[in-house]
Amino acid sequence: MHYLALCAIAKDEDRYLLEWIHYHILVGVERFIIYDNDSATPIARTLAEYVKTGIVEVIPVSGKDRQIPAYGHCLREFGPRFRWIGFLDLDEFLVLKDTRDARILLSDYEDHGGLAVHWVMFGSSGHVTSPPGLQIENYTMRLATNDFHVKSIVQPARVSEAVNAHIFNYKPGSYCVNEDHLPVGSSISYPTAKRVQINHYWYRSQQDFAAKLQRGRADTEALNETTRGWQHFHAHLDQPHVKEDLLGDMARRVKLLARSGNAHVWAALCNRYSRPQELYQYVAQAYEAMEKGDLEAAEVIMCAASLKYGETVECLLFRASLCRLRKAWERAKNLVVKALAQEPSLTVYYELFLVHLQMGDRDRAERLQQFMERSLGTFGINDESWRQRLAQSKTMLKAGNAGANP
Repeated sequence: MHYLALCAIAKDEDRYLLEWIHYHILVGVERFIIYDNDSATPIARTLAEYVKTGIVEVIPVSGKDRQIPAYGHCLREFGPRFRWIGFLDLDEFLVLKDTRDARILLSDYEDHGGLAVHWVMFGSSGHVTSPPGLQIENYTMRLATNDFHVKSIVQPARVSEAVNAHIFNYKPGSYCVNEDHLPVGSSISYPTAKRVQINHYWYRSQQDFAAKLQRGRADTEALNETTRGWQHFHAHLDQPHVKEDLLGDMARRVKLLARSGNAHVWAALCNRYSRPQELYQYVAQAYEAMEKGDLEAAEVIMCAASLKYGETVECLLFRASLCRLRKAWERAKNLVVKALAQEPSLTVYYELFLVHLQMGDRDRAERLQQFMERSLGTFGINDESWRQRLAQSKTMLKAGNAGANP
């Protein structure tokens, strides 16, 4: 089982396939499921080397209006293999703002069925013909007005069906949320993009847009001239635009690795944390990453561990400590609560103490410290190391220590 995959349906997107795959590998995507909707050059041929490595699956589909059936097939056939699957198009790029890895972002939403991510629409940036290079570097002028549409990254185990290209129906007890953890029940919601957004390069150049019209849509047979035709393209040119170049560094990384690496290099990036191990091995790897100062790598390693050991107390506590260190307080508390439900031990309460202390809730931290001192006998602990730890916790309280380690 893997943590994160992307699913897309595409037709004649040969030029953009590798850029889309390479970019998303660099933000933590481990596998790609691509439905080839009658491409002139079969995608399986274009991506043959990537298919051989196992990081790309290509499924041919024929005819019009195939997007939702493809999504349904993906959920049924591939869903059990992944914690999360994002459903994007080849002109959509997941942009992270407070982490380098999408798996870390998604780990904060594991209690929900899906995460709705908002579009940020980019215009043609004045390009009449298709420019050389990457779309993420060529199209840097976004529309100034907010877009209300979302796309979904879902936990297949909690999904019942795809509704449209934007949203899904969820099993009882599960639902989709936005980055603020508020429910999203339709294709649109109030725009929020503090943590994550989808750069939607829908127009590209005038030449690319003409090709888009020629291809038609994968989610409907109709071609609405108002929203898909030239009237819409020319209208967007008159709208206010804002320069936004969040992906300049990513473009350089994509091009550098594309020059120096083949499909096996990209596959190695996909697989570097996904080899199944014993829990102690994951923890050892995570500690090693922390010692090197790479907290994000440690979190990604524990995301992989969570696929097999996610509900064990040891895994919950280690993940809680990592969330605490990056100040994801609510997520840290939720993980500790899950651990407490299984094992109301002094070790678990101590982690809860650290969470409250570091988030500035000194009163609650003090109450927890007093409870732990009072409960040494209740927990059957007669250990000098624990007495020293609790004495240290008093010192931390007095100092208002916010830098405690796990």
